[in-house]
Order: sequence, then structure tokens, then C-alpha cells
Amino acid sequence: FRSIPYYLETMSEIRHSIKQMIRILKPGGIARIFPVIIEQEAGVREFMDMEDGVEYSLEHDGFSYDGEGEKDWLFTIKKHEEPSKG
Repeated sequence: FRSIPYYLETMSEIRHSIKQMIRILKPGGIARIFPVIIEQEAGVREFMDMEDGVEYSLEHDGFSYDGEGEKDWLFTIKKHEEPSKG
């Protein structure tokens, strides 16, 4: 799907970007975002723990995007299905 852009410097900008990703997902839709760099990981977790209507996971994929240092995170978001009407 996409990465959290490196040019987003503040958690406010990152939260806004994630909110937009969630907004455009269809119910049951999945977004896979890579890389989430180590400096963004804690803020992303904190934000997602407060989001309703979605499940998420953050896991190391064993790859460092810049080829150095800490391994980056694969961030997966799944939007819940809408309750059936009837």
C-alpha cells in the first residue's frame, strides 16, 4: 500500500496520514505499510491503541529500509466489517 512518508516529522502529521489510510479502506480492507521506522513505532502503537473499528499489527520483517541499524516495522491495518443490516 504505502509507507509512512519520511518527510512527516511530527506524530500529528503521522496520525493524520494513518487516519486518511483508515478512512479510505473499505470494510474488511487491509493496508500494509512499510517501512515504519523505529522512531515512529511507539507513537504509531499509542495512536492505534485508541482507534476504534480497526485491528493492527506491527512486526519486524527482518529488513532495514536504509540498510543500516535497527530493523524496520511492517504495519498492517484491518478495518472491521460493517455489521449486517437486517
